[in-house]
Amino acid sequence: MGDKYVYFDTKEVVATNEIEVAIEELENDRVEWEATQYQRDRADEYSKLNQDELRMVTDNRIKHRVAKGIILWYMKHCGFYGWTSYWNTIYYRTEKHRATKTLRKHELKHIEQINRMGRIVFTFKYIYYDWKYGYDENPLEIEAREAERKN
Repeated sequence: MGDKYVYFDTKEVVATNEIEVAIEELENDRVEWEATQYQRDRADEYSKLNQDELRMVTDNRIKHRVAKGIILWYMKHCGFYGWTSYWNTIYYRTEKHRATKTLRKHELKHIEQINRMGRIVFTFKYIYYDWKYGYDENPLEIEAREAERKN
C-alpha cells in the first residue's frame, strides 16, 4: 500500500489527502477564530473613524476581502499587506491586516485616487512614478501614507 494510505485501529483506510484536507480545514477554522477574536478585541476602531472614512468603509460598493490564490501569492511576492484592485475591492493578506485601521485608510485612499483619476490614468501614473521615483517616493504612495496619519 505504500505511503498513500494511513491505517487506523478501526481498520478503515483513509487516503492521506483526505487527512491533509481535514487538517487544513481545522487550521482554517483556528485562523478564522483568531481573526474573529482579533476583530472583536478591536471593534471600537470603527468608532474612531471620521465620517468620510466610515462612509468609505461601510460603502457596500467597496469590498474588503482576505486574499487567496494568485492575489495572495502576488501580495506576498511584492511584500504587500494590502492591495487595491480597480473594481472597488481591497485585498488584505490576513484577517488581522484587514482589521488594521491605518492599512484600511491607506487602501481606501487608493480607491479614491482610482475614482478621481480613472483606472487608465491612475495605472499609467502609478507605473511611471514607480519607475521614476521608486515605491517609497511614488507620489500616489506618499498621498496614501499621509491618509494613514489623518484623524
